[in-house]
Amino acid sequence: MKSLIDILELSEQEIRELVNTACDIIDPPAEYAHKCDGRILATLFFEPSTRTRLSFESAMLSLGGQVLGFSEAKSSSAAKGESVADTIRVVSAYCDIIAVGIPPVTEDSTNAAETQTRIDQFNQAIAAASSDLGFKYLNTAEALKNTRGYGEGTYFESNGFSTSGARALLEYAKSHACNTMDSRPDTSDIPQRASASAGSNTPVPTSTPTKFTASYEVEDSAKGTLTGNGQTGVSSVEIQADSGTSVNVTAVAAEGFVFYKWSDGVTTATRYDNITKDISVKAMFNDARVELTLDKGDTKIKQGESLTVNAAVKLGNKAYDATNVQWSINDEMEKNGSSLTFKPDAAGTYAIKAGIEITGTFSTAQLIVTVEAEATTINISGTGTLTAGQSTTLTATVENGSGDTLWGCEETSWRTTGTQVTFTANEPGTYHIHAANNGADSVFVLTVSAAATPEPTAVPTPIPEPTPADSTPQ
Repeated sequence: MKSLIDILELSEQEIRELVNTACDIIDPPAEYAHKCDGRILATLFFEPSTRTRLSFESAMLSLGGQVLGFSEAKSSSAAKGESVADTIRVVSAYCDIIAVGIPPVTEDSTNAAETQTRIDQFNQAIAAASSDLGFKYLNTAEALKNTRGYGEGTYFESNGFSTSGARALLEYAKSHACNTMDSRPDTSDIPQRASASAGSNTPVPTSTPTKFTASYEVEDSAKGTLTGNGQTGVSSVEIQADSGTSVNVTAVAAEGFVFYKWSDGVTTATRYDNITKDISVKAMFNDARVELTLDKGDTKIKQGESLTVNAAVKLGNKAYDATNVQWSINDEMEKNGSSLTFKPDAAGTYAIKAGIEITGTFSTAQLIVTVEAEATTINISGTGTLTAGQSTTLTATVENGSGDTLWGCEETSWRTTGTQVTFTANEPGTYHIHAANNGADSVFVLTVSAAATPEPTAVPTPIPEPTPADSTPQ
């Protein structure tokens, strides 16, 4: 069954099967109430938990299984100093499934650095213990981190995971989960007592065969081979052995795959069997974990700058050729290769994605690049002092601008556009003249003085007319 990410990924038949199964569960729930009979789930929560712990417990109980465990560290031996690894080793003997792990905290959390360090140490201890015991461990915390090692803020909400966080977990499970099968012991070959002789209470044991057959094979020869009984690289090994004989066979994974377990539940690739009965088991393999990482995280660059991003690929924790990594920018395919050089012509937000498929397993990585436009600058030149009634020519020199330059004066209703404009000051005072373009604004201060008062024109004193000579006769 596919991991359900988008309903469009399912065929009509698969959708019908899902609906029919859901109806079956709803109609006769009793038929599903014993799917996990005989199974035990251990919930090991070293931090207080409600929803997550109860979700696991409810699911297990609904399927007929049983639950044991603790809900916080102080109720376990961890309070006395027992390590997480030791706890895992001990509890693994009591159960079939262990639910444990702590998600990361976001960078804005209280004591984020100290808390995240403790969480990382905790999850690493679980991973180490699981590896020692041959268990499969899904460290989902790593799928929820950002490039700085903290929880990605967009993945969390106040009441749990956001939609994008849930999708990240599903993607992780899709590429890292392993196949499972019912490996409960087969009890059909338990020795039976023979009937007692007449008149006797002593049972007569059945005879014990002196030779047994141990048959080993791989579930899928494309995924791995076997080594044992003097054979290497074979798909099956059959050994005839006397009772009490010890034999060993090793499952060897092919490139791109990892050993998972034997069909009878043995989780070590090399198994050592003391032959006391016939054995017939299969070696099971999973796709190796594919891990793609980028050497850059979310970043900002200026328009016209370039950014080179390199990809690294691991397959089963070993370095793998990255030349087939597929790159895209805003979902537009770019190229295949181990690196991508990005030089944007325009400002904006760009999603750079990288992905690779190896033996049917996918891994992807993404970073967001914010491209900032170069800043617009405006310089205004012109005469800064005038006399009332005079005019000045102002010129705006604009760098990284766009469109018309808009002019205005704070003290008047004067408005205009253009690179070069004329402003007339009719009244004395201080004027603040603005030039704006592409979000930038520059101010030119103009000082206008009053016009000088003209001197009055001198009026000449009139010359008196001469008095006529007295014409009276003497």
